[in-house]
Amino acid sequence: TQRTVRDIPTGIDLAKVSRITVLGDTGQVRAAVRAWIAQAVTWHDPTVLGVALATHDLEGEDWSWLKWLPHADIPGRLDGVGPARYLTDDADELADLLAPALDDRPAFTGRPVDALRHLLIVVDDPDYDLNVSALGAGRAGVTVVHLSDKEPHREQYSDPEKPIVRVAGGAIERW
Repeated sequence: TQRTVRDIPTGIDLAKVSRITVLGDTGQVRAAVRAWIAQAVTWHDPTVLGVALATHDLEGEDWSWLKWLPHADIPGRLDGVGPARYLTDDADELADLLAPALDDRPAFTGRPVDALRHLLIVVDDPDYDLNVSALGAGRAGVTVVHLSDKEPHREQYSDPEKPIVRVAGGAIERW
């Protein structure tokens, strides 16, 4: 009785997972992932954690706030209004933007890589196939969060490096 505590929050060590698939109602899934990002950027300096996003609605109420975060800056790049951002409405375009940051990284091992800025990449497109994308290649210091309303492939179910999380009825559970 004393060894189990129910219904408490649990952390996710991003260094130990290469991909997280989040399933459920679109609004609830987005709300959960927004909360995760908000907590991550609150406790991690932009030199330690970078955030990238691909979504069809960049200026919608769900994601427009990310443009103000220094965590979304592309180091050393400027656009017409200031620092360029890892924010786009196309996941393939995001892969191209991230290519210089991903190319030099070794393969994902599940161990922290101290010298690299960890990249948290969010793909808000249930139709996007990460398995054929450079974003899904599994690089050290990179975690891809895929928002989906579709059941993932069977081979992902038992992979501890690619957990599946379901958001339903206000609860978040590992699936």
